[in-house]
Amino acid sequence: MTDTPDDQPQFDHVYEEQSNFVYNLARRLSKTQTDAEDLFQESFLKVLRFLPKFRGGSVRSWVRQIVVTTNISRYRGKKNQSQAALDEHEGWKESIPDESAGPETRAEQEEQKRELHEALQRLNEGARQILVLREIEGLSYDEIAELLDVPKGTVRSRLARAREALRVVLEGSDG
Repeated sequence: MTDTPDDQPQFDHVYEEQSNFVYNLARRLSKTQTDAEDLFQESFLKVLRFLPKFRGGSVRSWVRQIVVTTNISRYRGKKNQSQAALDEHEGWKESIPDESAGPETRAEQEEQKRELHEALQRLNEGARQILVLREIEGLSYDEIAELLDVPKGTVRSRLARAREALRVVLEGSDG
């Protein structure tokens, strides 16, 4: 299917409005900066391809679903390949430090953010994905179940296992 001239302005608008969101989500779901950039590009290629089929509703939810399903497909394709080394902290855009806090508090917040990022990167793909969707993206159990096409109970059990795995990784990094 080829794009019509009318599709390009729509795509440009979606890209402009959603690119930061997609980049941050791709970054959180990916182990390396390169993987995040690849996921970002693949996701927007799919947005461009499927934009004429978009039937309304929340663009952000629709784009989120594309990013997550693209990530799942990429992960399944890489499952048997060796994992890349953990990437640098560079590029992680979790939150803006509280400017009203003193320099010691801001430094502590940055250190906690860095530790969380490193711990997330040490988790398996499924655990990282479910934690990002629930704890960072703030999706409900129902939304995650629909997005991942699994029962709500499966979301609960995966999330419990992922939280436990994250706790173990974080406690292990303290010693």
